Amino acid sequence: ARQTGVHRGALSFGVSYVTVLPGDTAPVIRGYSPRRLTAVYGEDDLWPMFALRAEPSGSEWLYRLYDDEAVYYLSGKEEPTGELLWLETRTHDLGVCPVVRFLNTMELDDEVRGEIEPLMPIQDQIDLTTFELLVAQHYGAFRQRYILGWTAESEAQQLKASAARLWTF
Repeated sequence: ARQTGVHRGALSFGVSYVTVLPGDTAPVIRGYSPRRLTAVYGEDDLWPMFALRAEPSGSEWLYRLYDDEAVYYLSGKEEPTGELLWLETRTHDLGVCPVVRFLNTMELDDEVRGEIEPLMPIQDQIDLTTFELLVAQHYGAFRQRYILGWTAESEAQQLKASAARLWTF
């Protein structure tokens, strides 16, 4: 039911993750963005060595560290003090880290790219061209006259110059 979010994360960021843990009646499967969960792989690129999930909770961060034996629950303050508080450990007895990686494209050098990143230089050029055309259109549409170094002798003379669309600097 939540596979759309997993696939959207993989397309947007190049990678997304799913945790598969034992539940009461069936496995509990949850998808995560790479902004909230990251995994470290060794020789075997199918299963990670460990994974870390972070979630904000008020002024604290809640962390879950997954490995091949258990899930470790930790808590840390918002400020990066380096201190973590151990909350609990739940063993899962799966024999592997219960995190599955979904990749947008499979690269041999483990580079992760989404569908959007390659299009960013093209979009930047379109934005720049559009901006420059709008600036040229704006300043080319209304003829502007200006005088440098002139100041009006009276307020009436200044108002007359302003009404004539004459800028003074």
